[in-house]
Amino acid sequence: LRHGWAATVRHWKMDQEGMHNMAQLHVLGILAGRPSSLRELAAVHHVTPSSMSRSIDLLVRKGWVARHDDPADRRQVILSLTGEGMAALDAMTRPFRDSVTKWLSPLDEDECTRLYDGLQVLRSLLARTGGDRGADDECQRWTAGQLVRPSSPARI
Repeated sequence: LRHGWAATVRHWKMDQEGMHNMAQLHVLGILAGRPSSLRELAAVHHVTPSSMSRSIDLLVRKGWVARHDDPADRRQVILSLTGEGMAALDAMTRPFRDSVTKWLSPLDEDECTRLYDGLQVLRSLLARTGGDRGADDECQRWTAGQLVRPSSPARI
């Protein structure tokens, strides 16, 4: 899976202009799960808010991320994924999802159910052990049924 993901990212970097690193792709993935503050994103990436702000500026200029005032704290800005950002994230991750879907296509319905149950256990483990929010959000996106077997309407 790691090799498939790396190949997808390399392919995407060659085809698309302006995506500079995996961190920006990860930010889009996190924001697809829920809006976040700049501080939250910086903490997940283990960088300063100033460094994260520069990455966010690029994503805002592309129209992929929007800034909103936080009604609970006027000093905070909430970042959210735009429709264009969701489309860009989908385009970037589709080759990987297609690869995984193809790889998993030999599984029967019982095996798909067991795999889904295992992913739920992993998600629960991440939540209990304080796995970083980004990893939990990614796991949530996958277990929310975003991976569809091509030969069956069943979701993994």
